[in-house]
Amino acid sequence: MTEQQPQRPWRIVVRRGVAGSRDALSEVARWKTVEVDTLRLLAAGLSVALPVAIGELAGNLGAGMTAALGALLMSSSGQAGSARHRVVDLLNTLVVGFFGMLIGAWSAGLGAFASSVVIVAVASVAVVLGGIRGSAAKVTTLAIVFMIIGASLGLHIETRSLATYSVLGGLGAAILTMLTFALTYHLLGKQAAAIPPSAPLADDLRQWAARLKTVAGWHYPARLISSMIVAELIAHQLHGTHSYWIVLTVALVVQRDHTSALTHSLQRGLGTALGVLLGGLFLASIPIWVLVLAIGLIAASRPYLRAANYTAYAMVMTPLVAVFTGLGATMTAGVLVERLLDTVIGCAISLTVGYALWRWMGPDAA
Repeated sequence: MTEQQPQRPWRIVVRRGVAGSRDALSEVARWKTVEVDTLRLLAAGLSVALPVAIGELAGNLGAGMTAALGALLMSSSGQAGSARHRVVDLLNTLVVGFFGMLIGAWSAGLGAFASSVVIVAVASVAVVLGGIRGSAAKVTTLAIVFMIIGASLGLHIETRSLATYSVLGGLGAAILTMLTFALTYHLLGKQAAAIPPSAPLADDLRQWAARLKTVAGWHYPARLISSMIVAELIAHQLHGTHSYWIVLTVALVVQRDHTSALTHSLQRGLGTALGVLLGGLFLASIPIWVLVLAIGLIAASRPYLRAANYTAYAMVMTPLVAVFTGLGATMTAGVLVERLLDTVIGCAISLTVGYALWRWMGPDAA
């Protein structure tokens, strides 16, 4: 009986890569069964479309778009637990996202290089603080994302106006969220799902401090910040008018759970590519009220798509954020193509610097 020859390391790596790619492609196309909450979808659409409609009626479409961005910030908050828990979640999101956007807008006035330094430095602090508990991870990620968006808008809109309109939009979305909660769980009698009680903050802080004394406790901050540094350097080399999208893609794709890196990158990249095609619908000179209706329908679909299929979610988010960050200006084919290329670059950075490099260093390094 011949002794079985051990497999060569490179063959093991290839087989794992093929299996991982197959699983990732399967996940990209998979639709999860999600309960449709009609009132929530209606509130999500109205919270984003109403600011745009009001801005158009007031003769200041850019302000409406800025308020819609504030509403977009609140879209994933206040959706579970008791009324008190929802209000706290909404307020935390509004405050942290608001200051993130302000820091980004302020940094834009310092110059391109200094703005990148500020963004990376603040993100470094935020990502470490996000390790305290799940709720902290959520709001600090939002702060990083909206800091990048704020930096992109800082050169086009006055900081005071950016702050005022984004907060008004966020407050409007929060009010609609709580009204939806009141209608669903008080008037219609639906039972709110209970949320497991959180551990005392003091316990979370002790565990967080203990993790920071280990190498593993710094893995995610190191992966994200190294990816953001590379993204900023490449963005400066490209000199694109919208190259902040590279850094934004990195912030969205590099996850704390590194095992989902390939799937998330494929979903984000494919979704954005499809979103560029969908964004072509906005290139035509369509009537503003048709645009408002389209924005409302896309915004209403977001909560469902986010839970059901992230590829479809990224597809609808691309034209939506592109319109808002353009402050109502007509998009061009060149802008959409640039978004696609920047997304591909951001996904490539996320996979190499944010994932593969650390896996190459060893499983424990990831």
